[in-house]
Amino acid sequence: MYRIIFILLPLVSSPGFAIDGKGEQEVNALLQFIEKANCTFIRNGSNYSAKEGADHMRDKFNKTRDKLKSADDFIEHIASSSYFSGKPYQIQCGQAAAKATGPWLSSELSRIRKGGKP
Repeated sequence: MYRIIFILLPLVSSPGFAIDGKGEQEVNALLQFIEKANCTFIRNGSNYSAKEGADHMRDKFNKTRDKLKSADDFIEHIASSSYFSGKPYQIQCGQAAAKATGPWLSSELSRIRKGGKP
């Protein structure tokens, strides 16, 4: 019995992924993009300013950064939906219809990776 515990212990206690420097820069660029957007952030049916939306995602990121490998993970696991309700986050810019934040941020990340400045 004790042998099994000692064999499994390293697997259970191993560290998380820890996002690298490039990933951290990309996440910060995405957070700035959200913050500066002239849009409404919609979470669980309630409207928030873009800054409040960015602050919320920043808090989630800071609590889970050791479980993420990349900015893509940030978008998929942090910036796309509510952890508690599972409802997708949305963004509404101007008079346009609200859209899911995941594809919106993925598009911006692609632009950033092609050399676009945040």
